[in-house]
Amino acid sequence: QTLGFRNTLVLRSNTATLTFDVSALQADSHQSTPVATGHTPASFEVTRDSVRTLIAENYFARGRLDRNLSTRTFWYAGSGWDRNTFAGFDNRYVFDGGIGNTWLDNEITTFKTAYGISATRQEDVEAGPEDNKIFGGVRFSYEYRRQITPTTEFRSGLVLDENLEDPDDIRIDAVNSVAVSMNSQLALKISWQILYDHRP
Repeated sequence: QTLGFRNTLVLRSNTATLTFDVSALQADSHQSTPVATGHTPASFEVTRDSVRTLIAENYFARGRLDRNLSTRTFWYAGSGWDRNTFAGFDNRYVFDGGIGNTWLDNEITTFKTAYGISATRQEDVEAGPEDNKIFGGVRFSYEYRRQITPTTEFRSGLVLDENLEDPDDIRIDAVNSVAVSMNSQLALKISWQILYDHRP
């Protein structure tokens, strides 16, 4: 049993874009075990013991402001919170900012890249003496959108964040999706997300 929710709100002006993104995902597994009790093989009663197990849980909330410096360059600032106990952390707070480039932006294609620095505080499920501290990082991201047909849109995005204190600690969040519009307010969407943490 899986329950998921995601909502993205985008506010645009001539020179700036403000984005809010929230998501929740929870998956449960139910295992039912039949137990027969009775005095003889011909006289018994079957009962079932049901056990519910949480097998996936992931929540996040993020916000970002992009402001144009020119038609090709912009600066950005953002913050976010994540919780993924199955990846080993209860809370992860990230603050980041930097500059970016808009390589294409028209009705058919949009492609942007951004480069910045980040500050991360992570509270692990099983915290050690050196955990739960703030560490700096460098960040690279891109956003790509392609209008395949008048009703079909492809999107791809990637965020790569490297810990400056531990270069082997690299985090990657990549999402690819295809959405097909059914009408002006409803669309069917399929997406594939890869979350990678080299040192979870």
